[in-house]
Amino acid sequence: MLLFVVSIFCQSVFAEEQKDVFKEAVLSKGRSQARSISEIRSKSRLDLVKELPKIASDLEAREDSIFAILSLYSELEDLDSLAPTWAQELDSTFKNTKNVEIQRRVLELADKRKEKRLIYAVIAGLTHTDFEVRQFAYRYVQAIKDDRAMPHVLDLAISTNPVYREYFLEASIWIKDERVQNLINKFSADDSPALRRKFFLVLNKNNIPDNRGQIQKMATSDPDEDVRIHGMEILKNRKSRQYISLFYKGITESNPDLRKISTEALFSLGDKQGAKAVSEQLAKETVPGLKARLIDLLLELGAHGGGQGLLTVLDGDKDPGLRSRSAEAMGKLGFNPGTSELKRIFEKEKVNEVKLSVLRALGELKDKTSVPALISYASNNKKENLALRLQAVDTVRVIGDPECLPSLFDAYVFEKTIEVKLEMEKAMREILLIKVAH
Repeated sequence: MLLFVVSIFCQSVFAEEQKDVFKEAVLSKGRSQARSISEIRSKSRLDLVKELPKIASDLEAREDSIFAILSLYSELEDLDSLAPTWAQELDSTFKNTKNVEIQRRVLELADKRKEKRLIYAVIAGLTHTDFEVRQFAYRYVQAIKDDRAMPHVLDLAISTNPVYREYFLEASIWIKDERVQNLINKFSADDSPALRRKFFLVLNKNNIPDNRGQIQKMATSDPDEDVRIHGMEILKNRKSRQYISLFYKGITESNPDLRKISTEALFSLGDKQGAKAVSEQLAKETVPGLKARLIDLLLELGAHGGGQGLLTVLDGDKDPGLRSRSAEAMGKLGFNPGTSELKRIFEKEKVNEVKLSVLRALGELKDKTSVPALISYASNNKKENLALRLQAVDTVRVIGDPECLPSLFDAYVFEKTIEVKLEMEKAMREILLIKVAH
């Protein structure tokens, strides 16, 4: 009897020892399941891989377990022999889960393994609300070139839903199939302004030549101003004189963004003959920042275009910085509206910095007719700003007219302000050198 009891006890212990604890952990639905699945390879238990497809497709599967399965699948080269049904079950996982990250990982795995059995998950991914899921689907279609997916891609282009049409444009960046690429141009006339704007993006990314001149047409006449702005930006970046007339028209547009893009485009084209159009727009421009860029453009072109724009800004703009900038540009570009006109502007100007710019401009213009007024302004005129008086004398020096020496000397004799007197002395020395040289 004792021997019988001992025998039963030994059999029970042996049975416990034969129990596969690790397999039970893999098949369990507890918290340790994901960790156990991740250890299958390191524990050399690849015999358990065949159990994983059912776990992954189970509606009640833990999400961390599914992630562990996907990670293991991506590491196994002989997955088909270890778990022949893995792809079919994973297709079900994609459809059943609401976890977007799991869906991303499924499509990432499909793309990595070039797995055609996951084509239906990929087709579902084409219209997924998550951007990254769609990107994986597009890349898969391009890589696998499975015609089962292509009708679904092409249907997006003709959908009445603008969201799906946008998905088609997204897909066309990845999918280079001729049937897809041939449909891109239809979006230049899409009902949605947002899709017409995206059309430009796709043209650029796909390096599609604009043989029909659609971008220029849309930049010129699209009813949506944002579409026109995008079109003008693309044409600006091409830096081609082919569009120069479009840019000159653009600087007169009512939309300041169009005017800005057109102005910036003209910098790279160096069209000196267009300075007149720039000057005319400067005279009418209302946006301070654009006025500044139009002045810069005239300086870049090296032409004042008749000077009316510069004179308008100097004479009446509210911004003293722009008035000063305009005066400086007059000097650099050689635009002289006449001594009496500059004298009038100078006398009414309230800001000393602008007055200094006008005086410097007179020097650059070498306007000899202004010298008597400059000497008079500088002489014994203590009520005037000292910096302005000194600049007036320096302007006389820069003009360098020997004919002014007698009047400059008389002013020097009677001058009481030592700083002005020293400046006059310096001017006389330099002008004398000019007289001797001639």
